[in-house]
Parts: sequence; C-alpha cells; structure tokens
Amino acid sequence: PTSTIIDINSSNTSASNLSAGWNEYIWTISNGSCPTTADTLSVFASSIADISQMDTSLCLESGTLLLSGTAPTDDQTALWKFILGGGEFDAPTSDETSVTNLNLGLNTVVYVLSHPICASTSDTIVITSSLCDGFDPVFPTVMTPNFDGKNDLFVINFLEKVYPECKVTIFNRWGSVIFESVGYENPWDGTNKGEELPMGTYFYKIELNDTENTVYTGPISIIH
Repeated sequence: PTSTIIDINSSNTSASNLSAGWNEYIWTISNGSCPTTADTLSVFASSIADISQMDTSLCLESGTLLLSGTAPTDDQTALWKFILGGGEFDAPTSDETSVTNLNLGLNTVVYVLSHPICASTSDTIVITSSLCDGFDPVFPTVMTPNFDGKNDLFVINFLEKVYPECKVTIFNRWGSVIFESVGYENPWDGTNKGEELPMGTYFYKIELNDTENTVYTGPISIIH
C-alpha cells in the first residue's frame, strides 16, 4: 500500500517504499477491445531491525532495563542475545523484553530479525552497568533452606559480579570446611556434598582477592 511505482505504464520500471512484509504487484496489458491479460509478482520486504533505545548506562541496583525493537513481519523471527558481557532476558524471542542481572561493565546486546529465505538484519545497543552506590555487602545471618524461596541460599548481592575471583569458605563450629568456592556464581544452599546440614551456627570467610586483601568473616545460622 505504500509502494511507489516510478512509471506505471512502462514494461520496465522500478518501485520503492515497499511495505514491510509481502507486496503484490500486478502488470496488466490491454488494448481497449481484446481481453486483458495480467501477471502478478509478490515481493517480500524484510523489516529492518532497529532498537528504539540509545546506548545507555544502568545502575545494577535498579536492576531492570526495558528494550524494544522493530516488530517482526510475517515469517520473520526475533531474537535478543549478548555478544559481550551477559545478563538475562525475560522474553528473548519477543520484540520487547526486559534485561536483568547484567554483568558489571560493558554489555553489548544484539537484536536480530531473521527470515528463512531473506537475509537477517540486526541492531546493537551498548549498556554500561555499574554499582552506583559502590560494593557495600550485606551478609545474611540466618538461612532456612526449606525451598520456600525465602532465605534458602547464602546470597551476597553483586559479590560474583564485582569480585569474580573471590573465595568463599564455610566452616562448621569445629573448623571443618563444608563449602568452598572460587567465584560465587552458585551460592551456598546450606548443604555439604548434597547432604542437608543440621540446625546450628556455621561460619563464613570471604576473601575478595582485591588489592587490599579484604576478608569478611562472620556467623550464619541454619534453621529448619
């Protein structure tokens, strides 16, 4: 409906401003007295991937950024992905999605529109994430690992992102190591080698492995 044919009466012409999706052209020949003849041509015009947001920065404390891209047309499919950094999309195959849990620093997101025959198109956005309030950890003092979604894990917000080489060690009251991790991508779940631990007080030691050799220690209680 928006296409412009340069010369509608010429057998050799060109068209521009195609609508996204399928466009149908009809070429008709008539002389005013004989029956007319006609032929049709269908042309698929891909939607061009475009992200509505500009490159931006985000405080990790705020957590969520909404992204919006060009809507796919007909047989096109949409996909959001990272080519640098990382995070989580709530709807990676929709033209609108929110992204959370971004890596610290530079994150490059690509929005791709693909078609089974036509070439893919893509657009990118760079999101620079940082801890705007600085790293000020809050250490839980109680765990209730009963799988109710509350206090099931020994979570230390942003520890893995800011200090990916940190070392986390959990001891029982006799000083035996029951959990040890370099990096803290998977928080301690209150078990030892998959076995549930009894109620009681345990102790953590967190070495940031930063230039100041910062170490945090303290107690953590398990309650069933």
